[in-house]
Amino acid sequence: MQNKINRIHEELSNCLSTLEKGIEDYEKKKIAQLNEICVLSAQISELTDRVEKARLRENELAERIARWVEYLKEQKEKMLSRDSRLCATGTLSAAISEDIEYNINMLMEMRQRVDAKLAETKSRKREHKACYLELIKPSKNINAVL
Repeated sequence: MQNKINRIHEELSNCLSTLEKGIEDYEKKKIAQLNEICVLSAQISELTDRVEKARLRENELAERIARWVEYLKEQKEKMLSRDSRLCATGTLSAAISEDIEYNINMLMEMRQRVDAKLAETKSRKREHKACYLELIKPSKNINAVL
C-alpha cells in the first residue's frame, strides 16, 4: 500500500511538476505575448501619430494650394483685364493713327493746293506787273507825244 501511495505520490509529483512547468511556460508565453502586444500598441500609437501629422500636413498643404489657386486666379483676372484694356487702347490708337494719317494727307494736299495757288498768284502778280509796266510805257510815249 505504501508502495502504491509512493507511486501515486510520484505520479502526482510528476503531474504537478509537469503542470507547474506548463504553467511556467504558459506564464512565459503570456508575458512574451503581453510584451509583443505592448510593442504592437506602441507601434500602432506611433503610426496613428504619424497618420495624424500627415493629415494635418495634408490639410495645411491643401489650404496653401487653395490660397495659391486663388492668387493665381486673381493674377489671371488682372492679366485678362489688362490685356483687354491694352487691346482696347491698341484699337483706339489704331483708329486715332488712321485719323491722324488721313488729316496729315489732307493737310499735305491742302499745302500742295495752297502752294499751287501761291505760285499761280505770284505768276499772275508778275503778269499783272508786266502788263501794268507795258501799259505804263505806251502812256509815257503818249504823254511825250502830247
